[in-house]
Amino acid sequence: MKVYYYLSKSKKRRIQLESIDIYALLFLNEQGILSQPQFYEFYSLLKHISDAAFRRKMSRWDNANIVEKSKEKMQNGYEMAIINLTPAGQTILKKLGYLGMEEKLKYQAKSNLDHTLAIKQSVIEVLKCVSQKEPFYIADGGKYVIPFREDKDEELEEPIIIYKKQNFGNDFIPPLKSLSQYKAPFIDRHKELDVLQSFVPQEFTLIDKQLGDKTGLIPDWIFKIRDTYLYIEVDSGNEKIKTKRDHTNTIIEKHDVRSIEGKLYRYEDWARNDREHNHKVIFALMDDSDVVITKNIHSNKDIRIANLKHEIAHMNDYNNWKIEVYVTGMKRFHTVFEAVYLELFNNIKSYNYEVYKKTFITLIKAGLKPNWKNLKFTVVAKHFYPALCNRQVVLNTFC
Repeated sequence: MKVYYYLSKSKKRRIQLESIDIYALLFLNEQGILSQPQFYEFYSLLKHISDAAFRRKMSRWDNANIVEKSKEKMQNGYEMAIINLTPAGQTILKKLGYLGMEEKLKYQAKSNLDHTLAIKQSVIEVLKCVSQKEPFYIADGGKYVIPFREDKDEELEEPIIIYKKQNFGNDFIPPLKSLSQYKAPFIDRHKELDVLQSFVPQEFTLIDKQLGDKTGLIPDWIFKIRDTYLYIEVDSGNEKIKTKRDHTNTIIEKHDVRSIEGKLYRYEDWARNDREHNHKVIFALMDDSDVVITKNIHSNKDIRIANLKHEIAHMNDYNNWKIEVYVTGMKRFHTVFEAVYLELFNNIKSYNYEVYKKTFITLIKAGLKPNWKNLKFTVVAKHFYPALCNRQVVLNTFC
């Protein structure tokens, strides 16, 4: 598929877009904002392209006002390019039929850009894993499908023509085979299978319907695989963790929206109210991953991760919770998700999580504080793991 996007009445000023470009713009529409390295990382899932060629492509798109490119200074003094979709870029997707005409751009505040880009990176890590097994994923709460591969059947006899302004000329947009394939019945059918679904948290209404709109529980991102919801929580180190050794769980603590404990209690309430689905949460602590702006990194990641695990283990009735909680640094996020995804994809229940959880709860009830760094060597024997999860994910996670 070729799309000629004319920037003026003169046919010399145009941008050529292919199907891969359209899929990339759909992803940008879902995410709202990405760093240029992140957008390059996603684009490379669809098609091999050099970093230099991608930078040139972004400059052309920026000049054509399809995307907007800005610069943000990093901690090391260098600048990073930030990419977001423009109204003109979204109009191309609407005219092609991928988006409804009522679709609005997703606003992304730049006040906490570190946290925002870390969320986007977690999404990309998930898609990197899923793209190895699936030809597409269901994006933006089921609004559209984003393929991971170019559709070879989408060859048109003539290129699609779209003008930037109506007075430049008449658009020529023949029916697209991929759009006729990826209609609502197709999406609904694959929702029930093992195809990954992605949800923008601000548009995910099920939690509010169950718990009320004052619950304050908004994950950083939401995925669904079969009957399991997976929630991503990117931890910048700002939310407090209870430091007192008195672990009596008070009503105030359970409803403290500013604490990790309060957030987890609300997740557990949600899991108990939604018995039709399984629920998992991955807490990913921001670190010095080079694809995010590294201005807001917790000073001691290992201690923060250990404290998170220790406090969760002390929470009331955690041994009987209906939700599984994983804790990791961003650098190990891909490994953690891969183990969880393979378990869900192959419909195999891993024993790692339950054994690990019961072991450290037993230690804590005995008055001991586990050595979280060495626990994988002393508690869970490697031969115990199923071959599927033989990755020692336990190092930085509840698994």
